[in-house]
Amino acid sequence: MRAAGPVKRRGFTLIEVVVAMAIIVVVLAGLFMQINRAAKATGELRDRTLAQWIALDRLVEVRLNGAPPAGQKTDGSLEYAQRKWRWQTEALATPVKDIVRIRVRVGLEGSPPDDWISTVDGFSGTAMRRGALLSWGGVPGQGPGGPAPPPSSGAPTS
Repeated sequence: MRAAGPVKRRGFTLIEVVVAMAIIVVVLAGLFMQINRAAKATGELRDRTLAQWIALDRLVEVRLNGAPPAGQKTDGSLEYAQRKWRWQTEALATPVKDIVRIRVRVGLEGSPPDDWISTVDGFSGTAMRRGALLSWGGVPGQGPGGPAPPPSSGAPTS
């Protein structure tokens, strides 16, 4: 026989179950937001990396073909990594004669005209060839500190 008195029941009340489910929903929502952010950042990083590679490749092509005259702009597009990309190459004047700054910009095809993912600057020109010595003023045979020293024979001097 049972004794008369309050009966103890084991288990959760409805309110406890609802609170526990609310906590789980909030935690899962936060987790999904973080996963979404990480996936988006991964995609953006992939695009930036590919755009950087395309820009560096284009810079090498321009250097191998010879420095274009300052002020020249060229545009083009290509398919790379199963995406369509657009590029723009611009030659800019520098204070050094016979050296141009080459600016290469890369973006996704179909994006706004001024929306570039990557921009790379490089230099090219005849003054950068081996053996050429120019000051920043563009005077042949004169380095930044004055006239170039005479070539040495490699033997130590006393």
